[in-house]
Amino acid sequence: DKIFADFADGRPTGVLDYGDFYLIVSENITGIGEQLPYVSSIQYNTETVYAAYDKAGTLLWKSKWPNVFSYGTYSFKNSDKLGELSYYWLDYFTITLNEDGTFTYYETMLSSRFGIGKYTYEDGVVTLDETLPTTSGTVNKTFKFRYRYQALEFLAEESDDFMYISLPDGAIFTYTSSDNVEK
Repeated sequence: DKIFADFADGRPTGVLDYGDFYLIVSENITGIGEQLPYVSSIQYNTETVYAAYDKAGTLLWKSKWPNVFSYGTYSFKNSDKLGELSYYWLDYFTITLNEDGTFTYYETMLSSRFGIGKYTYEDGVVTLDETLPTTSGTVNKTFKFRYRYQALEFLAEESDDFMYISLPDGAIFTYTSSDNVEK
């Protein structure tokens, strides 16, 4: 059907026609699971998406199951995107999101500084808010990431620079710990 030519919620596994609306059930890959030893296939993490569309193709509602947000540590592993700044030590940049809404980050092994603050997760965007003390008060910094496929994708235009590194738009932090918690 032409209405669903640009369907963005994974691979449809079924379409039910309810007369005045369609219900589409699809499987959406959210990340790559832990690779088990001696297993040659790739295990994918998925979610099932239920979406209702009217006959004109307008989305009426959508629900995902499971809606899993992964607390834990995300690591920057694509320092090649930084061009001449592509030093191996950039691969030590990590962000840890805690279940209580706090975060820490560690930019580089060249510094002992850890960034800390609170984060929110809303509409697929993780927002880190950090307050830094200065001699004249405080400075607030905000860092935004699109959350998808168990990865954080840096949104440079909506973010401040980190203390030591200016990340390019689209820099990817991949999930490296194993605590999946529904949110």
